[in-house]
Amino acid sequence: MRHEAECPTCADSARKGLLWLGGKDWVECPSCGGTAILQLNEYRYTPKERTVFVPGLRPHTERKLHPLQRIG
Repeated sequence: MRHEAECPTCADSARKGLLWLGGKDWVECPSCGGTAILQLNEYRYTPKERTVFVPGLRPHTERKLHPLQRIG
C-alpha cells in the first residue's frame, strides 16, 4: 500500500522542496528529493503457521515470521 504525505523537513520552507542554507543558497531537500511530498510504502506480511504433533504431548502451533518482521 502506498501513502503520500507532505514532507515535514521542508514544510515550513519558503520554497517547497528546498532548504535554505543562508544568503542566496538553497539545497534540495534530502527527505523528499525536492518534490515536497513523501512517498511511504507499507508492507504487510502474514506469518506462516504450522501445527506440530509430538507423541505424548498436545499439538501446538508454531509461527514462522518473514525475515523483515524479526526484531533484533
